[in-house]
Amino acid sequence: MEREKVVLAAMFLIVLASFAFWSNFVIVKYTMFRYSYSDFGFYAYNFYYTLHYPSTFQGLQYLVIGNHIAVDQLLVLPLFYLYQSPLTLLLLQVLVISLTGMIVFFIAKELLKNDFIALALGTAFVLNPGVQGMIVFDYHPEFLIIPFYLLTFYFYFKRERALFFASLLLLLGTLDSVVFIVLALGFGLIYYEFFHEKDSKTRAARLRLAAYIVVFSLISLLLYIEVANQLIASYSQGNAAFPHVFRAFQFDLPVVAKLATGIGVQYNYSAINSTWLTFYHTNIFQAPAFLFVAIVVAILVFGVAAINDPLLAIILDSPWLLALIGFGYVVYGSIDFQYFSYVIGGTVVSTLLGTLLIYRNRGVWHFISRAYAHAKEQRVLIICASILIPTLYAFMVGMFVHAQGTNAPFLLFNNSEYNASCYAQLNFVISRLPSNSSLMTESSIFPHVADRRNVEAMTWINGSVYFTPEYILVDFNNCINVTELDLRNESSILASYMSRFNYSVYLTNGTVRLYRLRG
Repeated sequence: MEREKVVLAAMFLIVLASFAFWSNFVIVKYTMFRYSYSDFGFYAYNFYYTLHYPSTFQGLQYLVIGNHIAVDQLLVLPLFYLYQSPLTLLLLQVLVISLTGMIVFFIAKELLKNDFIALALGTAFVLNPGVQGMIVFDYHPEFLIIPFYLLTFYFYFKRERALFFASLLLLLGTLDSVVFIVLALGFGLIYYEFFHEKDSKTRAARLRLAAYIVVFSLISLLLYIEVANQLIASYSQGNAAFPHVFRAFQFDLPVVAKLATGIGVQYNYSAINSTWLTFYHTNIFQAPAFLFVAIVVAILVFGVAAINDPLLAIILDSPWLLALIGFGYVVYGSIDFQYFSYVIGGTVVSTLLGTLLIYRNRGVWHFISRAYAHAKEQRVLIICASILIPTLYAFMVGMFVHAQGTNAPFLLFNNSEYNASCYAQLNFVISRLPSNSSLMTESSIFPHVADRRNVEAMTWINGSVYFTPEYILVDFNNCINVTELDLRNESSILASYMSRFNYSVYLTNGTVRLYRLRG
């Protein structure tokens, strides 16, 4: 009993340390204007807008958050109401991801009956760079996928029907594209029951629940498609008074590949996306071996016990693998984007089930010695895994730091006196903006001015000018503009506005410029 308390306390302290460190990280990053992609500001704006201008929404539009149909985000709305700051979203994401480490611990402890392995798995989850990458990058609804995925699996395994259906519905409500991840979970569990569960009554009961997962996933897919079509029809009739960027884009049904990737929506920003993907192809993904490494990392590094049944891990991770390999969405292989959340749940479950199967074969060393003695192929696999796993994990950490560049955890806290003066200049100009004015600004500034009715980030503008704001706010200092890509896109958009409309400098402070529309 004392040992259990010590292990539990250790896991709690690890989770607490994760929450404390990453909470400080996101606060500092936000204060330093280092969220250079527009998604975070867009979500904050969406929540502000929903709370203060609900009359402009029409029915189903309440379900759209950030161009996704994300029903669970309605549960976030009351929390945002209590403290209406973009930091609420970032801190909530940190809290949920950190606590998911505790969920991994308790599920592993219950299934495997081993405190130390549970502690190891919970710690591995918290320290996994792919998990941390979701915190570092931005705010996205995907952070809810992993806890609800794990809870759905746990209640399925324990045959707790009421809690199983509750967690399944919450999982399917995270966002539209999750249906493919849930579908893969259902098929993976069906495979597991047929090939590994010996007790016929247990197998029959669980197969019914796994079938529910498949059926509910397909129903959810049809519902999401119908909701998207209804919304598109509403837009085409001119019934939507809310900003353009709040609109869920139409499901691209003829292209099954796009649905299978988990994107599930047809983006209208092809020019920007093309430049963005080219940028990442030539930087983060320079190494030809990276694609292979990403696959091995997902299946082996965190799902090491899946070597007992690699096919199980492949089925559970199939949406991620299909997106990455089958359809070339290379961003799914990057551990510093929210898309890596599509693989974490499957690898955790394959780890738990793989370890459980090892236990049923009378322990780890018995499994290894038996495999080594009787199967040449497994012998080679074990030897290779013992060499590759630590090497690949170290490589993954290195890629994480390389991908983040100036945003890497230990490189970010560079708040020099010069940089502090830049932030002070920008905050001063923001404070002088009229509260009811319309505004367009850079992605890194967007979250700080999202508490108004009409505001756009420059990177959401796509060639044609559909938004003519009263003010344009830019800062030409590189301590604000984190990436070269943002500078290129936003400078081009700014030049386009300057040539088409009569803007002049209204206020300047150091490198900060506030332009105002004349006439």
